[in-house]
Amino acid sequence: MKTKSSGPKFAAIYHWEMDLPAYRRLSTYGRALLIEFRRKYHGSNNGEIAMSARDAARLLRCDKDTAFKAQGELVEKGWIREAQKGSFHWKIDASGRKYRPATTYRITNQPVGLGVDIKATKEYMKWRPKI
Repeated sequence: MKTKSSGPKFAAIYHWEMDLPAYRRLSTYGRALLIEFRRKYHGSNNGEIAMSARDAARLLRCDKDTAFKAQGELVEKGWIREAQKGSFHWKIDASGRKYRPATTYRITNQPVGLGVDIKATKEYMKWRPKI
């Protein structure tokens, strides 16, 4: 049973998360993209958050190489994980339009499938810089 949200939507990054090395070592673009990933999560779509490098570049107002690096930072530090790899092959949707599916991600601070499929792993909590 779905319940209707009674308040405004928000994307949170907690103070304790911002104190972690995995956050402190993110670039400015990495930090901004983390907010965008959390913004796309709406409570039941974890593991289905689509974000291509072009989408990220548009949201961050940067070139796609910079956006791609920011995505790599988030994966490397454990903030996000790939759920399904995207494809360069064209697909056709139900209306007959061509599209290329983007890679879908899960944010690691939330469970997938109400915690039954994958619990929140919060891998960023354990990340430490290589010495």
